[in-house]
Amino acid sequence: MHHPILDILAHDSLLPLRERVRAGLGWARGVRLRAFGGFRSGAGLLSVIVPAYGVESYIEECLSSLRQQNYRDVEIIVVDDGSPDRSGRLAERIAKRDPRVRVIRQQNGGLSAARNTGAAVARGEFITFVDSDDVVDRHVFTQAIESLRASGSDFAVSPYRRMLRDGFPPAAPWIHHAHAQDRFACTLEEFPDILVNAVAWSKVYRRSFWTDSELSFPVGVLYEDQAVSTRAYAMARSFDVLSRVSINWRIREDRSSISQQVTSVRNITDHWRAVRESLSVLDEYGHVEAKQARIAQVISNNMTEFFLLIPEMTDEAWAVFVDSMRYLVDQIDDDGVWSRIDARSKVLTHLTVAGDRTTALRFLAHGWEREHYRAERRGDGLYARPDQVVDLSELPDSAFRLSPRESSLVAEVIGAERTEHSLVLSVIAYIGGLESAEEPMAIAELVPERGERAAPLPTEWSRGAAALAAHSTPYTDRSGALLRVKVPFTAFSGHAEDYRIRLTLSVGSLVRSARVARPRPHPTFDAVELGERLVVDLVSSPDGTAVLRSRRTDGYVAAWTRHGDTATLTLEGGEFSRVSLVSPMDRFGRRRREAPIRRVDGAQRATLEVEPLAPASGHGPGDWYVTAQDGNGDWHWMGVAEARADIDPDLASLRTRTTTAATLDVPAGTAVVQGPGARLTAVELATGGLRLAVEGTPVGAVHAVDGSRRVPVHVDASTGDLTLPLSIEEFGRPEVPLPSGLYRINGAGRFVIDQDLHRRLPMAVETDTQLVTVRADDWTTLVIDVDVLRPPAR
Repeated sequence: MHHPILDILAHDSLLPLRERVRAGLGWARGVRLRAFGGFRSGAGLLSVIVPAYGVESYIEECLSSLRQQNYRDVEIIVVDDGSPDRSGRLAERIAKRDPRVRVIRQQNGGLSAARNTGAAVARGEFITFVDSDDVVDRHVFTQAIESLRASGSDFAVSPYRRMLRDGFPPAAPWIHHAHAQDRFACTLEEFPDILVNAVAWSKVYRRSFWTDSELSFPVGVLYEDQAVSTRAYAMARSFDVLSRVSINWRIREDRSSISQQVTSVRNITDHWRAVRESLSVLDEYGHVEAKQARIAQVISNNMTEFFLLIPEMTDEAWAVFVDSMRYLVDQIDDDGVWSRIDARSKVLTHLTVAGDRTTALRFLAHGWEREHYRAERRGDGLYARPDQVVDLSELPDSAFRLSPRESSLVAEVIGAERTEHSLVLSVIAYIGGLESAEEPMAIAELVPERGERAAPLPTEWSRGAAALAAHSTPYTDRSGALLRVKVPFTAFSGHAEDYRIRLTLSVGSLVRSARVARPRPHPTFDAVELGERLVVDLVSSPDGTAVLRSRRTDGYVAAWTRHGDTATLTLEGGEFSRVSLVSPMDRFGRRRREAPIRRVDGAQRATLEVEPLAPASGHGPGDWYVTAQDGNGDWHWMGVAEARADIDPDLASLRTRTTTAATLDVPAGTAVVQGPGARLTAVELATGGLRLAVEGTPVGAVHAVDGSRRVPVHVDASTGDLTLPLSIEEFGRPEVPLPSGLYRINGAGRFVIDQDLHRRLPMAVETDTQLVTVRADDWTTLVIDVDVLRPPAR
């Protein structure tokens, strides 16, 4: 049944009210927890430990994110570690408004002492640590605790992103790799790669595990969390590795964060103390292979910031660094460790162990990036060939062998098109570091998820100078590294299934394999209907792999007639009892327009209200998605019958998979109700600038925004089309080219991007002086990248 009050409460304009209600519920829960003298111990209670020192600029934002958690059964313990600023007072003010927050004061003892104090008074079934300058996403504790309850593991570890000014750049690539997929009830023997996530604030522990293992943070040293995290991994019966990024690690521009002060003697000493303790823990618990894996991680990953700052080290700091690297190299028991380490890190490791700072400085001055050096193929490996500017003749040949990470197969689908009998994917494909002019032999296979035999796919090399320009290096022209992979429709079985493409490139005995990735979030081609209601779509898996997803439409709209704010539809393809509409922008995922299905002359019909829930949002190409309920109470996404005259034009088929604001997956082929609002249908270069063709309701005043720059977009009074001028008046000068930048045109509430246009993006156009690239951030936001047109390379 349709409840209008739900529509009202779900509207974005009421978000502040809902936040106040959520805060009120948290306050009530806190009162209950404190009811009979202090916090009680309780099943499900999460203790969040927040050490605070010198964070008056950040602590309110941190505590706000904790108080707004979806998981509300929490106690937030702020430990004021003798802070000289207002950090403690700000926390106490918040504690007066929210009984779940309590503040403990102590003399300054350092970050570890504050964490230990908080852990000692914690009463929860679960315990976690959050730094007081960081911010967490609303779902972080819910997903961790749900995972622990399902798996029985001792703790769960989450990935994180950086937080810098107003941006959120990703964490280091090795964090992304370690968290590429969920892993439940995992052990260190099974997955030593997780040791790269050694920070204290990425984990939710069972408090019984924390106390029984006698875990605590060492007082008075930096990098205090590394050995503790390593001990937790080593002692755990199992742990859960989660893939959803949930924690925002603040990078302070004033470099006041402890972990950002790199080249001091104390920093180097404490870092290496933490490394030694971590390796000792792995020795203590017999994790031999994990120890060797951790050594490779430290040299390839952690040492990067130290190597790059060798020029800034004092003589005393350099001496400490040399001793530390000598210790680390002495711990290598397996020659295979060296093969996992990047070549540039191996070179600097050898130079540092030899105490040869002069050559290390010359090597760094010549260029740290691997692309600055040629590489040659020898047997099954690639070897860097640094120029003769730096004499490295004393180093062993193995120091120059590229690691698997440096010489991995890059395989990214950048486009797809449909022919009469197949899908043709355009895939960027090359082996990193390989400079050979010899064309690699390519083998592509379609791999079904259910484990059936992989099917070979035809391939053909092509050229794509523009698409591959960013992949070329000073020594390697990769304009010919575009592989066309043909996927015949006959390769898909008749049932719903996911398929991935495994690609293998080989040159001589050098062989690399990988699954083809799809890193771009925008659609690249229309989903294909193969008959018998089977639809194939190109989507991305959580780890970025390209997936050809075939699914069967459970039912479809055979007729659709609009009558003002209502519509009458007919369903076929199954037996259904109710029909409902889901809004793309509904943050709760509820079915807000619902009606029973009645039988009329043997047909399944229903009449629904279809007036828009709210103005256009960025979550989808229309106002509603159509679903129907079967006799068992299960809901199914409905498709659209093809080429039916009795379907009004406001009902269309979703061209590619999308998600709603509630993160519901809406598969390609789903019936979508398109409202009467404006739609952007084309982008082209025209007189006066970049023209955006508009159909439907006039858009009104719009600006293109890049930081503080706001450029008015002209609205054609007769057609409603928009024009972004590519030259402007500035500083009293007429007709100045629009400065380079990323200009966003946000159409939320004004227009949506038509599915056909969305599919064609990104696209690029050129003027005499500018290169303009247009892409879609979502369904209502265009991003226009204006850059200087550079002459072609000679």
